[in-house]
Amino acid sequence: MLLLNSYMKKQNTILLLIICLTSLSSFSQDSLRHDKKNYVDFLHYPDENSQNHFLMCNYQFFYSAIGKTIGARGTMASFGLNLARFFSTKIIIAAVADIKLLPGIWPIKPSSNFTSEFNNSFIKTYDNQVDSANANIVQSAFNQQGRPIIGQNVFTAGVALSLFPQKYGGVLLQVKYGGMGFQIHGVYGNKYVNNGANDKVGMGVTGNWIYEITFKPVAFFENTFINTTKNEEGKFGKSFVLSFYYERLNFKSAEFNGTKVTQMVSSDFINKYRIDNRFGFKIGFAMY
Repeated sequence: MLLLNSYMKKQNTILLLIICLTSLSSFSQDSLRHDKKNYVDFLHYPDENSQNHFLMCNYQFFYSAIGKTIGARGTMASFGLNLARFFSTKIIIAAVADIKLLPGIWPIKPSSNFTSEFNNSFIKTYDNQVDSANANIVQSAFNQQGRPIIGQNVFTAGVALSLFPQKYGGVLLQVKYGGMGFQIHGVYGNKYVNNGANDKVGMGVTGNWIYEITFKPVAFFENTFINTTKNEEGKFGKSFVLSFYYERLNFKSAEFNGTKVTQMVSSDFINKYRIDNRFGFKIGFAMY
């Protein structure tokens, strides 16, 4: 009889253990399915504060104030294609490009130390008259009072990333690579520069890196913990953007009318100014 009771207790214990394990397994599977569903919903279904766009664009005025050489300034358009839109409305992973086709009228002059050291290291004798003419035009532009270097063109391309682009101020990170062109005026009639037919010739600087962080101030103050205001002015106000950027200008690549700047000055000067670490900001309107 005791043996039978002991056997029954063991059987009940085993049965109870099986029931517990089955219930736990069922709960875990239901929870996992629920988490998966929530994650899919999180990626695919937006709320009013977390919807992105497939096409991105902005128009900004940008300013580069800190640096030793000649950073670009003026107004510029940017465009992007948000590839993350194919699988999520909550994030941005985009291919982007900055384009400044119209050079504008913003004058550029390098720092006084740069100009002084350029003059001290300037090479006056060249193998041919074309290089000599180009070098003298560049030196004159750096030294001339007024607006000798005026207007810039820009083209850069890269990638952009934003998590919750319509929430927490729409913080957007960008990394871009490209080149800039700087127009030098006052060379009309020089037969060695475009056969004397043009007084606006560009100096190109290629191989530049730009790192940029952008946010929407109105959305930032509405949607973060700061939450100082409940602005109801609509999308126009919320599309206002402010950006800060670091520009790694590769001045060693600078070239004017086929003559490299490295041919115009000593190697000591190039070693000192080959990379110009520039900083600036942008203001404008954007959709992303």
